[in-house]
Amino acid sequence: MTNTYKFNDTSMLVEHFSVSEFRCKCGGSHDTIINPELPEKLERLFKALNCSAIVINSGYRCPTHSVNVGGSTTDFHTKGYAADIICYDQSGNKISSKKVSCAAQDVGFGGIANIDSTYTATHVDVRTSNFWKGDEVVTSDYSVTDDFYSYYGIPKSSGNVSITSAIVARGIDVSEHQGVIDWDRVKASGKVDFAIFRAGYGKESSQVDKQFERNYSECKRLNIPVSAYWYSCPI
Repeated sequence: MTNTYKFNDTSMLVEHFSVSEFRCKCGGSHDTIINPELPEKLERLFKALNCSAIVINSGYRCPTHSVNVGGSTTDFHTKGYAADIICYDQSGNKISSKKVSCAAQDVGFGGIANIDSTYTATHVDVRTSNFWKGDEVVTSDYSVTDDFYSYYGIPKSSGNVSITSAIVARGIDVSEHQGVIDWDRVKASGKVDFAIFRAGYGKESSQVDKQFERNYSECKRLNIPVSAYWYSCPI
């Protein structure tokens, strides 16, 4: 699933990333295509690494521009699935792509690779098959590892912050029993990373949770990741 945005769209997709940051660098005025999972995972990466900024050097690419920069007409950039990024720490220093690759692995990106000889630029994408964990200093054609921690010799705990524990998301499970929720207030709290809704209960399809549709639409409006379940008891 992808979303299409007009060239001049500057709306925020998540807390730290806007549509304009993913715009094709070709200089044209065509639409921008973005898979919504991409900014959501970049936001999680931002928090996992405690970044001061993540700069997107290349997001969506039109097929012509992708070929011009060494890609193809059908690569993951042209589908709105990929971004080439540089991450910065709280002191404004570039974070090694070795550490970024480890954190991106934990976040769940399908394609991850160091893409330059200085180990400061990283490719990430949200492919769902043919996963790639690469290092383009070595090769651009295949995965070099199944685990970046082992490959780069980085312990699971980096400095004072565990990369793995830092990405644990905080969520809430809600239904009509919580009444009419003020989702703007939930978003502003900064304490809720996702929400799970009761869609309904029992064996009758008419027993839909009274707040499900509102809860869902409000979270989509505010870019809060969501999921749902149907409550039942086996007999």
